[in-house]
Amino acid sequence: MIGWPVAAEQFYNVKLLEDMIGVCVEVARGKRSEVFHEDIVEKIELVMNEREKGKEMREKALQIKEIIHNAIKDEENFKGSSMEAMDQFLDAALKLRGEDKGKIHGAPSSG
Repeated sequence: MIGWPVAAEQFYNVKLLEDMIGVCVEVARGKRSEVFHEDIVEKIELVMNEREKGKEMREKALQIKEIIHNAIKDEENFKGSSMEAMDQFLDAALKLRGEDKGKIHGAPSSG
């Protein structure tokens, strides 16, 4: 992945993807950055080459792909962590909704 953070949390995201996860290279930073053709070519060659850095980045990207794939699995005997979290969130929301049912909005409860 080639990153060019422009605003908000993009700077943090690119730093995380580059330094912590190892699947990104930053080509520029901010709206006013001047990026030349040579800069883009250099980063593409770094990512796509068959030398150590390019291979390492692609291997890490495949690992991340597998982690994401497993997190969103929703099979009969297995739910990924993201699916489990969504189920827990929806269960909690439905429970809260059920507790609010029967109450008049804004009126104090009589119990």
